[in-house]
Amino acid sequence: MASRRSPGSGLPWANLGFLYLHNGDIELANKSFSRTQMADPEFVPGWLGQAMIAETLGSAEAIELFETCLLSVSAPKVSNSDILSDMHGGMQHSCRPIADYGYARQVWKMAVERNSRLDGKPLPLQASVAKSGDKPGNAVSKQALSFSEQSRLVLGIYAARRYVAQAGDDGISAGTHLLGMLLEQNGEYESAAEAYLAAYAQGAAEGNGTAAESARMRQWVALAHLGRAQCGAGQFDEATESYSRASDLLSAGVCTQLLAARSGAMQLFYFTLGHSIALFFAQRLEESLGMFEQTLAQSEDVPEL
Repeated sequence: MASRRSPGSGLPWANLGFLYLHNGDIELANKSFSRTQMADPEFVPGWLGQAMIAETLGSAEAIELFETCLLSVSAPKVSNSDILSDMHGGMQHSCRPIADYGYARQVWKMAVERNSRLDGKPLPLQASVAKSGDKPGNAVSKQALSFSEQSRLVLGIYAARRYVAQAGDDGISAGTHLLGMLLEQNGEYESAAEAYLAAYAQGAAEGNGTAAESARMRQWVALAHLGRAQCGAGQFDEATESYSRASDLLSAGVCTQLLAARSGAMQLFYFTLGHSIALFFAQRLEESLGMFEQTLAQSEDVPEL
């Protein structure tokens, strides 16, 4: 057994832990990752495994464990075996993107929970704008973050940026959406819009492939996010254009998967509300009124409101 041959290495125990985790055996995975940390406390995969377990269990410790992985700059331990040393270092390197994305996602979850406490329910940005009666660009700044929250938000943005850079095309679809949402939370609306544009371009590039329907679905999500971010940046004409392009996709019936989902009615409600607000601030008042009427009609399908 590899763990007996290399008792000072955390690599075999980490491999075993991820295997248990993949098979859904949380208890044995936890024991294996604990042995990983005992063998090598600086070995990042051991901390990552514990972070993934905490996330699976919904533990508040998840963000701290992911943060430990993110901030770790330890070099691979040199063992008697060059091959084992190479594997050790390779595993640490391959875990970095997972740790980056995991931390950024935890920061976003904390932001959602914070907004829930402030507003009474988890509302996206356009709902906060509608409540405040002010222009979108001022919505987030009114609710100042604590020093700890701001620090984690900035670190989460850094982690999301690094994930997108390391993950390549695979990271654009998920990573750029996450990056954009974190940037919005930080009031960086123009940068958020750039992230959503990148996600939209990726979806458009995949639009003619075998997964065309899911690619167009990602285009719709990207355009909806883009319109919201442009509205926050005060780019109301551009926002109405983005929302209109997203509406065209809805009209073409490419988002049946979204509408069939349990949360589809709420997503559609907030999408229409965002479009209404963009039209209002773009001084297209008659169109805005018609869109607000659609929003009121859609609200009947969202009992959570």
